[in-house]
Amino acid sequence: MAIKTKGLTFDSATEQLVEVKADLKDARGEMTDFLKANKLKKGQDHSNHETAKVAKGWTKADNKISKLEEDRTTLQDFVKANKPKKERESKYSYPDGLDADGRKKFRTQIRAKAKRAGMTPDEYLDDPKAGDKIIAGKDAERAEKKSKKAPKAKKEKAEKSDKKVPKPKKKPKKSKAAEEEEED
Repeated sequence: MAIKTKGLTFDSATEQLVEVKADLKDARGEMTDFLKANKLKKGQDHSNHETAKVAKGWTKADNKISKLEEDRTTLQDFVKANKPKKERESKYSYPDGLDADGRKKFRTQIRAKAKRAGMTPDEYLDDPKAGDKIIAGKDAERAEKKSKKAPKAKKEKAEKSDKKVPKPKKKPKKSKAAEEEEED
């Protein structure tokens, strides 16, 4: 019996697939029993056997296995094609209209902001306003520290430049011929 996939649902196809696999296992078992009973070798074509009864029995079992294998492949392809996609809940709530690269940049920004705020990304996403306040406070502290350090640094550089004494310039080296002339 050939399986018709028209009007078939995913659930019914998976149930039929289980049944077909069980039938196929039974058919293969019957084939091995038949081969043992008639002292035939496995893997050979016995459809032209000397005894008509053996040839007919082997052909019947082989055809049954072939049909069940076709049904199995048909059902497997149908199940694979119609498998419902899993809905995964995203960790982030993205703004509308972002493609894959935009989503990646968004995640990177969130992780960076969370790190600057000293929070995990989940904590930052739960309360982004609190995270932004922490970041703003840290930025203000950094700005104050820079403003306090900046005048000292400029004064120190100026003092160092005043303390430097220029080194005397080296006289250019004379060639050996010039040295000999001076000695003479």
